[in-house]
Amino acid sequence: MESERLERFGKQYRRLTHEALDRGDADAAKASQRKLFTQYRTMHRALKRILAVTIAASITEFETRQASDTEAFVAAVDAGDLVLARRVLEEQRDVHRVFHDAYVDWFAELLSKLQVEYGTERLYQVLRDTGGEFAGDFAKWATLTPEELLDSSVFLQLCHPDGELEVTEDDEKYTIVQGLCGTGGRLLAEGRFDGPDALARIPIANPASLGLPGLPTYCAHCTVWNSVLSYENEGRPLWVIDHPLGSSCSIHIYKDPSRIPEEFLARIRDERRQPLSAGADAGPEAD
Repeated sequence: MESERLERFGKQYRRLTHEALDRGDADAAKASQRKLFTQYRTMHRALKRILAVTIAASITEFETRQASDTEAFVAAVDAGDLVLARRVLEEQRDVHRVFHDAYVDWFAELLSKLQVEYGTERLYQVLRDTGGEFAGDFAKWATLTPEELLDSSVFLQLCHPDGELEVTEDDEKYTIVQGLCGTGGRLLAEGRFDGPDALARIPIANPASLGLPGLPTYCAHCTVWNSVLSYENEGRPLWVIDHPLGSSCSIHIYKDPSRIPEEFLARIRDERRQPLSAGADAGPEAD
């Protein structure tokens, strides 16, 4: 094999593209850049497959471990060994936390990078697109009574291993007050959205940011999926979210959706996409 070809094997196409630009060879630069793009695309698609199969395998192992721990817990209770039962119970939560927090941290990093690299509008559109995956679930939630929706929402929030909440009620609504949200609230409590290496916040007013600048990018998926899209598709936001930006949010579930404040609706309303229940055309998708 010719030495020139052997030498090229040791160079990334990015370097070859730079070399072509340095010598003024436009055709070679464009050809190398096209191959570079192919390499990047190939690697991202490969990593996606690797993550998918690894996550599937980890879930299998997790569920096997949890089932085994459940059997051990039952056996300990039946044997009257409450010390062992409590230890198994804590070990179950510890294993849950390891996997749960790894997924949440990765998702938070990804949303932050989308914001930094592509901007708020693109992050918002990605969340809209991915929210469609759960449209059927939200449609089912929309058929629940306010009390049933409250039950489901509390159950969901307490699936996070470190979640802490209380529920209050007034004439208009139920409010889930989170002492600690086990996902975005945990990240905020850890200082992950502050300092020189902080995860990104949404810097401008946008439906994804509850119409206010400063919302952590991780928290935007709740806003878009549970408020914006349900407002458009189901005629009302399932969750009316009150986010103080520096700590865990509160979630309001209105007994009568017609009493949801216009102020909140205005903050999440995308004028390009009117809520379907209003009889208006949904409007063109954002570029």
